[in-house]
Amino acid sequence: MNKQKSEKREKNIRSTCIYIEKIENKTLLPSSRERVKRNTFSVLLVISGDMEIRTEKETVAVANGEGILLFPEKHVTAVSGEETGCQWIEVRFGGRSVPEILDYLELEQGMHFSFGEKQFTTTLDSMMTCQAAGEYFRAAILLQLLLVSVAETTSQDGRESELHDIYEYMTDHFQEPLDLTALAGMYGTSVSYFIRVFKQKYGQTPIQFLNHVRLRNARILLGTSSLTIREIAEMCGYEKPEYFCYVFKKQEGCTPTQFRIRRLHI
Repeated sequence: MNKQKSEKREKNIRSTCIYIEKIENKTLLPSSRERVKRNTFSVLLVISGDMEIRTEKETVAVANGEGILLFPEKHVTAVSGEETGCQWIEVRFGGRSVPEILDYLELEQGMHFSFGEKQFTTTLDSMMTCQAAGEYFRAAILLQLLLVSVAETTSQDGRESELHDIYEYMTDHFQEPLDLTALAGMYGTSVSYFIRVFKQKYGQTPIQFLNHVRLRNARILLGTSSLTIREIAEMCGYEKPEYFCYVFKKQEGCTPTQFRIRRLHI
């Protein structure tokens, strides 16, 4: 009778707006790998060691005391560190309103966060205890509180120092073939989230800022050197001179050659 009652409660909770499908404690030996995703939403929390989360699109490093939010995706693999191995907690969840909840909290696929705060760990412990005891509704409420804590953590710290480091890196390495995937990988998040936080901080997208730096240096070279347009394009990080000319004209209202001629007559 108790088993039937428990199965009925579990079935009922799955029809609600959000529910926990499963909570697992996992361990990987050094230099090991394991598929960690199914067709569910997941929060992965590293409690010892470090690992990389590899998807079809990106690789994100997650260390002790850090977590990552993953959306439903078929191919996600956890790879442990070479020396320490890794222990983590995986919270798999679903529900008809999960996309709306995550959108409201501005939580996105691949979001990387820290969870060292006592309030976070207390909520996590309570949630795991309720789920193990069959108190699924209470566990689901605590999961929502946990997601709110993740949203507050990412918005409060903003990881501004890391973002500034990338800003400086782009300024110093504008000549190199930088791309959004690599830059987002440096920040440890998805491309879409990296673009959003960069624009919030600096008022323009990473590509807009990169073009600004490149064109600023191109203008200097056009006015002070006899280098060809192709050479200037390459020195400013543009592999194709045609694209350099397109971006330059869009920004300056004239071609690089026209800009150079005007500078000569000043």
